[in-house]
Amino acid sequence: MGLGNILLLSQIIGYIFGAIFSLFTFPPIAVSQQHFDDHCILFSTGYLNKTIGGRYVVNQWSLGSQCGFAIFVGIQLMGISLWQSIRLSIHAINGTDSSFLMTCITLLVNLLMNIMLLASAITVTDGYKVWCAAIQKAGESCEFAGYANEFFADGNISPEGFNIDWGIAQFGLWTSWILYTILLIFSLIKICKLHKQENILHSLTRERQRLLGHYEQPDV
Repeated sequence: MGLGNILLLSQIIGYIFGAIFSLFTFPPIAVSQQHFDDHCILFSTGYLNKTIGGRYVVNQWSLGSQCGFAIFVGIQLMGISLWQSIRLSIHAINGTDSSFLMTCITLLVNLLMNIMLLASAITVTDGYKVWCAAIQKAGESCEFAGYANEFFADGNISPEGFNIDWGIAQFGLWTSWILYTILLIFSLIKICKLHKQENILHSLTRERQRLLGHYEQPDV
């Protein structure tokens, strides 16, 4: 099996894993928002109100854009990964490969996804730390609050193990970022390989024209 076939197969496997890892990103975040009455807990803060039985009151909900962006990135991750895995699988079945232009487009898409995944992973990680820090100031841990239905003062909030949901989301985002970093490297290798092939083909064409007497040496 040649380098091109190994590279193509590696890309296909990478994009398949990308589609799988996407299921660890946006679904748990969407579920968490539903449990928190459509609020985003990232960067949200609160306090322990002793006048109502020592329950936790969220006095400042964050903008929903942080969770919305993470969900958007996860959906894009699934769509792009599925599309690329199917497209490259067709090439593998037909014994062909992407053109130089399509490889450049793939490189740009992978770069964009890499940046968005990194931004989303950092936002989710830092935002969840702020949320847990506020709960810890109230004298409890996120692990406890995730299963204590009576901890929150708002009756519309049902924690339902939110700590597990956000742990899964962080795992999915960081793992997907590492994966797309590898896929970005694969795209760079493929571009270098195709560029080298173009130079070889150009040299062979020029040599053929020289042998046939149709090639004119350029003036130096």
